[in-house]
Amino acid sequence: MGKNDYFTGSPVVGDLDRNAENCLEVIMPGRTEVIAWHADGSLVDGWPIDTSSYPSGSPITADVDNNPSNGLEIITSHYNQIEIRSADSSIRSGWPWPIQGSAEFYNAHYAEISVGNIDGNMMTG
Repeated sequence: MGKNDYFTGSPVVGDLDRNAENCLEVIMPGRTEVIAWHADGSLVDGWPIDTSSYPSGSPITADVDNNPSNGLEIITSHYNQIEIRSADSSIRSGWPWPIQGSAEFYNAHYAEISVGNIDGNMMTG
């Protein structure tokens, strides 16, 4: 992080690449980037990523595509959008998703995000 940057949420810890080595990674949102480190302190390949908008709240990790071989996805909330990224930091197809009304309702979307299987089928799509 640069000298004038700061963290904008709490860290999340998870095994992004679902491997046995460097088991857990730490993901932190900053003012201008999201950073992911291995447990040994080295950067995860593809990270940090520059953000197009201010991250708000803490990221979460989930297996949103129900495919363990792809690793966990990282979901972040921003000033004007929600993003889902793969463990390698690439944006998932169909994302980011804009947050409607953010211009009219300043800070209205500054909330923590969560993920759940609301239809109970354990599948995505």
